[in-house]
Amino acid sequence: MERAVSRPDAGSRRGRIGARATRLALAAGALLLLAWLAAHPPRVAPTRPAAPRGPADGEPKTAHRPDAHRPDANRSASHPADPRTATPGAATGEPAGVRPASPRRASVDGGGAGPRAPRGAGAGGAGGGPGERAGGQDRWRAARRARIDALRAPVELRREARERALAAMRPFWDLRRPPVDAAERARAAEAAFRSGELAAWIGQVELALEAYAAAARHGTIAGYGSRARLERAHVLRRAGRADEALDAYASLALDERTPPGRRDPARTWAGRLEAARGDLAAARRLWRACAEGTGDPVHRTRAWDELVLAWVEAGDLEAAAGCLAQAYARLAPLADECTGHGARVERALQRMRCVARLAEAVRERRARATGSVGDAAGGAGAAERLRDLPECSDSPTGADDAESRR
Repeated sequence: MERAVSRPDAGSRRGRIGARATRLALAAGALLLLAWLAAHPPRVAPTRPAAPRGPADGEPKTAHRPDAHRPDANRSASHPADPRTATPGAATGEPAGVRPASPRRASVDGGGAGPRAPRGAGAGGAGGGPGERAGGQDRWRAARRARIDALRAPVELRREARERALAAMRPFWDLRRPPVDAAERARAAEAAFRSGELAAWIGQVELALEAYAAAARHGTIAGYGSRARLERAHVLRRAGRADEALDAYASLALDERTPPGRRDPARTWAGRLEAARGDLAAARRLWRACAEGTGDPVHRTRAWDELVLAWVEAGDLEAAAGCLAQAYARLAPLADECTGHGARVERALQRMRCVARLAEAVRERRARATGSVGDAAGGAGAAERLRDLPECSDSPTGADDAESRR
């Protein structure tokens, strides 16, 4: 009986012990969790300010006040603003937050009595703000379109169209101040060069000379600068001012910085003016320097042509034949190239006037020697036989050697 009664008591005791252990374990876990939370507090993300709400339906909509952040924007008349923190408008009696218009903005907008911008300052658009620069770009594009329209205009409307294009181009180069940067300088050079072309086409010589001088001043020696100097010399020559034209050609030909494409035509035209003045020795020196240079073969062909003609007119047919042989020996390989460049050189050789003139001079000499009217059969193939002549020295005669030494 005692053993049967004691068994349930032992089981209940063990159950109570297990329940107590469980509670102790839960309490220990809770204590550990609290200790970990105390050592690692949770991070709270920063809250963003709420966006301003617009007026509700039915509420009056007030105008936006961009100057509400200013300290004197919300002051009333009974509380004047502190002069140390007041805006410029408060001292002049203007509404708070309204800044007075600057003289530059007033002159650009056309209102106010502020000082006017210098002539040409706003044409290029390089010195103002983004709006002014954009306006300058628009005016520049309009001026270039006007020039293209003038080139494509019918004959009866061509002069009027060119005058309009010239008036549109002039503000970009007729400046009262130097260009502020390289972009404005390049634009001024191009505008001046195009204006010189337009003025020369409509017969305004002085304006063309002024425009070309401005293009030479603003442009580079490799760009519009040398082109403008060459075109200015052409305008002077066409106007009958030979001395000034010769000076312009000579200054361009003697400038070592001049590209060969500008220097060779300047030498050729300077030689022609020297020959017109009677100084054939100076003319031959210029033509030989161009012919033996390294420039465009087409310009060199023209220089050889002028040099051969000069010897023919001087009566030295042997020297003329030797120079013609040199020309064919140096330029024929370039003309044989199956390229566009070779075709240009071939056409330049075919247009040489000295071949026919030399053949005619040979016939005249033979006619004088034989006392006959002329030997047409012998002179007909003279031009072809001249191509097979041996190459002569750089100076065909002793006189030319003396000239080259001088």
